[in-house]
Amino acid sequence: MKQLSTHIILCLIFLPSCISYDRSQAIKYYPVKASYKHMTYLNHLNALNRPNKTQKLKVATYNLGLLEMKLLGIVIAGVPAYSLRSKLLKTVMTRFISRNKPDIMSFQEIWHKPDFFTLSRVARKLGYTPLFTNYHKVAPYGLQVIVKNSLYDPKSAIQSRITPFTYRRWINLTGSKKKEIHEPVLSITEQAGATIRGYSVSTLKLRGVNKNLLIFNTHLTCCSTFLEGYSDIRLKQVEVLSDAIKQESKAADYVLVMGDFNSSPEIKNIPKGELALWKDENTEGYKYFLRLVLEHTNLLDTFKVSNPHAFGFTINQESNTLTAITESSRYEPKQRLDFIFFGNTYNASNWFYIKQSKLIFNTPIQTSSQSPVFFSDHFGVMSEIEVGKSHFKAR
Repeated sequence: MKQLSTHIILCLIFLPSCISYDRSQAIKYYPVKASYKHMTYLNHLNALNRPNKTQKLKVATYNLGLLEMKLLGIVIAGVPAYSLRSKLLKTVMTRFISRNKPDIMSFQEIWHKPDFFTLSRVARKLGYTPLFTNYHKVAPYGLQVIVKNSLYDPKSAIQSRITPFTYRRWINLTGSKKKEIHEPVLSITEQAGATIRGYSVSTLKLRGVNKNLLIFNTHLTCCSTFLEGYSDIRLKQVEVLSDAIKQESKAADYVLVMGDFNSSPEIKNIPKGELALWKDENTEGYKYFLRLVLEHTNLLDTFKVSNPHAFGFTINQESNTLTAITESSRYEPKQRLDFIFFGNTYNASNWFYIKQSKLIFNTPIQTSSQSPVFFSDHFGVMSEIEVGKSHFKAR
């Protein structure tokens, strides 16, 4: 009776959405006005309609920040040396994975070969499969994803690849002929270095519910100089990623997108022509980001859905001493840059419910040689999700 009363109250508040239980119709009905309040309602509606058979998913994302930080060849004072953090990697990840047992975990900024193979060995020892094994192919991206062996059907192979952010344009040739070319979406500093911005995409079949899951892991442009505006570059990358999600998800039942987006509710990285559209519930920058990633792909922001009143800062210069030094010139003191998005690709028969989300690695790590240190300049995010076959038929 209590559930029914709650449902009636929510329907009075969100009447247009309650006309149909199909989430896809609700999202399409609100192509611009989708907000955290609306997303939280959709998630609560799913909780009321839980099917008999479900499968739990625990997913996490973490930017390891494994880059040697030096200034003119000298390790920056106060920053835990890369060598120390590299040595701690095995212990830190073994402890975290053993205690929390995530089903899927994505990583960013694994730049160095020893760290790449250390993480792979830890994963295999604990019953996980690293989805990328060729270091030289993935090193410029710094990306990795590990999946618990018991999660997926071993009879169906996991398909994985990494793709750079590129956009298409046409150049004129002789006469009326044109040629299509693909150009990288990178900042000037990234083009000059060995870094490639892009995303990984993997497909597996969930053993418990026999559903296909599409997994994205990404790391968007972060750096800027007085010569370039990184906001426009990152927005272009988000557009490319959103298009890729829509195309790739056609054959999937669920979509999971994780990573360091270097975009935040507080960053107003939005074209001037769009500002007038986003002056209602959220800040302008995030409304644009929300429209590109969430509304265009039918995904939910897992942390905000389960913690509507929490900030969820993953960059926090006040509490993370490593962040205070490495990020002070680029960001506001507190930002939420790391996200987990989840959705059911507009198919109402693919039921899901975001149970809870929290920050991880947001406390310092005790070491034997010195006082506690933060392992990375980022905090991570972990979410618990349930999936299953809905009572309602897809339309």
